[in-house]
Amino acid sequence: MNQMILMGFAIVLGLLIITLVILVINLNKTKTARRVSQRYHDERQLLNIHIFELPPGVEKIPRQEMFGALRSIFKVFKSLDYKKSNIADFSKQQWHSWQVGILFRFYKMEHEFPIDHPEDIFPEDILTLKDKDLRFLLNDIMVRYKRDVELDRTRDSLSRDIRWSGRDIAIIFYFLSRYKEYAL
Repeated sequence: MNQMILMGFAIVLGLLIITLVILVINLNKTKTARRVSQRYHDERQLLNIHIFELPPGVEKIPRQEMFGALRSIFKVFKSLDYKKSNIADFSKQQWHSWQVGILFRFYKMEHEFPIDHPEDIFPEDILTLKDKDLRFLLNDIMVRYKRDVELDRTRDSLSRDIRWSGRDIAIIFYFLSRYKEYAL
């Protein structure tokens, strides 16, 4: 009889220990999930373009040269005719960090980039974006730029850093074309 009581006590004690271990594991998972969720939430905050850092080489481009560079980038963008291309071409990474830096510098300068007949240039999914969605997509690109681009790199190095899709460029250009609607 004493062996049965000891055996029962051992089983109950074992179950209690297993339950405690499971609780501790679940608490750690919850804390980790909260930290990851908080980190994601922090990145989802809209970044302020006025304090957004760009490579020094991009920041130092003279104003007139900026306008010329932006027009050249848009000319290439337009010639790729993403409106008629398939989703794979639109999603393909073929733009470099120097070009994206120039686009963000233009945004920092608080200029609108008027585009005549945007319906002839941008795919339908870009044209039908709600304002809030366009802002968040632009912000996501800014977060990736801030996180992934090494700001101390040279123009040549950033020009070899091909990581941006036609969709990314389209979102930035479409936002810039409507900048006056967003300016405070």
